[in-house]
Amino acid sequence: MHEMNIKSTDMKKASFLTACMMIIPFSIMMCQELRSEAVQNEANRITVTASPEIEALVGLWAAGFESSNPGMKVNLTSAESATAGADIHFIAGNSLQESGYASAFRMVVGRDVVVPVMSDKNPFLEEIFNRGLSQQEFAALLSSEDNYTWGKILGNNSSERVNALILGNSTVQSSVARFVSLDQSLVRGSLISSPSALLGALDRDPSAVGFLRLADITDPASQEFISGLRVIPVDVNSNGISDYFEQFYSDFRSFNRGVYIGKYPKTLCNNIFAVAPAQPLNDAGTALLSYILTDGQPKLALSGYTALADGEGRNRSAILGSDENVVSVTPGGTEPYRAALWVAAFIITVSLLAYALYRFAGKRASAGVKPERVHSERFSEKNLVIPAGILFDKSHTWAFMERDGSVRVGVDDFLQHLTGSITRLRMKSPGEKVRKGDHILSLVQKGKQLDICSPVSGIIRSSNEQLVTNPAAINNSPFNDGWIYTIEPDNWMKESRIMIMAGKYAEWIKGEFTRMKDFLASLPDANQVRLAQVVLQDGGELKEGLLEEFGPEVWEEFQMKFMDNAR
Repeated sequence: MHEMNIKSTDMKKASFLTACMMIIPFSIMMCQELRSEAVQNEANRITVTASPEIEALVGLWAAGFESSNPGMKVNLTSAESATAGADIHFIAGNSLQESGYASAFRMVVGRDVVVPVMSDKNPFLEEIFNRGLSQQEFAALLSSEDNYTWGKILGNNSSERVNALILGNSTVQSSVARFVSLDQSLVRGSLISSPSALLGALDRDPSAVGFLRLADITDPASQEFISGLRVIPVDVNSNGISDYFEQFYSDFRSFNRGVYIGKYPKTLCNNIFAVAPAQPLNDAGTALLSYILTDGQPKLALSGYTALADGEGRNRSAILGSDENVVSVTPGGTEPYRAALWVAAFIITVSLLAYALYRFAGKRASAGVKPERVHSERFSEKNLVIPAGILFDKSHTWAFMERDGSVRVGVDDFLQHLTGSITRLRMKSPGEKVRKGDHILSLVQKGKQLDICSPVSGIIRSSNEQLVTNPAAINNSPFNDGWIYTIEPDNWMKESRIMIMAGKYAEWIKGEFTRMKDFLASLPDANQVRLAQVVLQDGGELKEGLLEEFGPEVWEEFQMKFMDNAR
């Protein structure tokens, strides 16, 4: 009996130990799962604050983001009760300076633009629209005691009185005061309680001038100005002439893009900023901003604000480094992550060794070959490489027929000098058919891009795969290692006749340098120090990679005014 009790006790101990052995790994797994879930929940949560005037807008963004991204959570708190741990702060432009937020990251996500408007029944409509009104003329109107006339503004004999009507909104009032450089208490004009009342007053008094928000005169559905109104052009350089760069007031999309490019007075633009104490943002922060810059833009109109210009949100989203609106976190314990890291480290090591061998072999194979070009600070015709036997197109591309009848194409040396270091390419695939003048390639530099047109028609037979991992080959060797495609041409004889041979190209490119300097002079900030730095004072030569100095808005302007208007 005693022996049986001992055996029974031993069996119980064994069972207990077995159960413990089973529970321990299960407990470890549970802890890993809980830890992983906590990490995932933390990664999928973001805390944001909003200044009072845009709190409702940010609330709409948060709700839309959570609806589009199940599992993500936005914790919105008031800026007045904000904690130091908030990931992103949303601040209206007029409160950014006094916000006190020390930020390493800042991005425009929307706008509240103030505009001067007039009735399309204004007796001087055509003259006003063709010449615009300068800041000084607006200031004279808004500082006059009474009986200010269109004759005084336009320099004619008209005694037609000009009444100034200003929306009774703090943002509008402060913006107008900043625009005309007056203390807000000194600004003369009738304060109107609502947009509808102001529009009604303009209808009754066609000679009046009104100031209100861009959203107040824009149909949110059609994205067009409401009928019966015209935005008064601002003569930013006060020369009494509507210059080319000032001609963007005809419709909402052109106007909104002009605001984005920087052609419109900044004192009348109240940006909505997303600011953060750290850069880069975490995954949830990047996902939220990507949503706001794309799918969340229509929420601005619902809240009485103005969405970013066409393409602007996409460009800013690209700068964030993420093209996806949803960022997922893969669950798993510590060990799987470690295993994945070891595997990744092994793959990276092998890849680096292979790449080193490849580069070593490439260097040996090219030993003794003179580099195609050498970078310098100055950029002029003397720096350009113009190989003989190559045909050039006005799209700043080149073409060369190979012995097998295919045509090799690439980007010319002039363009890569302007862009500076290319960081990525967007290319078409072999087998695609293209026509001369079609978009064939995008040169990307840190989220900014230029679209390049094809110099020939035909079918793409191959693309330069080296450029996927080494886009800088376009900068270092545009006519050799940096070629883009080989194309089987459809109409080579006809298309090659209108291309430029090397000898004539050297003369043609001089005009492109002049056109580039004219483009720089046409920018709204032409007198700013930053612009002065890209045109060297000694001889007026351009700086190497000068477009690197500018943001995506200038790249878009360069695309439209320089690349798309090639001559």
